[in-house]
Amino acid sequence: MVDRAGNPLIILDRKAITYIVGSTAHGWTNTKIGVSGLTGVYGAAEGILVAGGDGLARWRNGQFERLAIADHPWLRGVRGLVQTGSGDTWMVNNTGLLKLKTADLDRAFSQPRAPIPHDLFDEQDGLSSRMQRADGLQIDRGGDGRLWFLTRQSVMRIDPANLARNAVAPPVAIQIGRAHV
Repeated sequence: MVDRAGNPLIILDRKAITYIVGSTAHGWTNTKIGVSGLTGVYGAAEGILVAGGDGLARWRNGQFERLAIADHPWLRGVRGLVQTGSGDTWMVNNTGLLKLKTADLDRAFSQPRAPIPHDLFDEQDGLSSRMQRADGLQIDRGGDGRLWFLTRQSVMRIDPANLARNAVAPPVAIQIGRAHV
C-alpha cells in the first residue's frame, strides 16, 4: 500500500507498520498504534488509517486516535479500506462491504464513542459470498473509480457512482389467515 504521495506503508506480520518517506523509515508497533492484529492500512487525506482486530486507528498530527469495536462492533474484522473522490470510505470486514461518509469517519475520531452512520452490503445485497479473510489487499479503487474487492468465491466490483439501493419495501398482502384454538 502507498499513501497519497506514493510513500510505502507496510504491515509487518500483523504486529507493526513501517512508513517510508523519502529515505526515512518510521515504524510503529501495534501497542503504539493501539490496535492489535493489524489487517489493513490506508494513506488517507486526513492521515494514515490502520485497521486491526479490535478497532480502527488514525495517525494524524504525530499521534494515533482510535475507534474501538466496543463502541462500533461493525468495525470487527476490517481487512481493507479505500476512500473515493466523492467523499465515501469503503471497508471490507468479515461480513461484507461497509460504506460510510469520510466526513463522518473523520468526525468520529474526535468523538470516538458517538455512533457513525454506515451501510453494510452483504450476500442479501448481491455479494457472491462472505468476504475473504486472508491477509493482503482486500479492496482497491481502479482508475475508473470502480471498487474491486475479494469474496471467498470471487473477485467482485461495483461502481459507487452508479450504486442505487431500493429503499421501498415490497408490498405485503396476507391472503389467508388460519388459527387453531
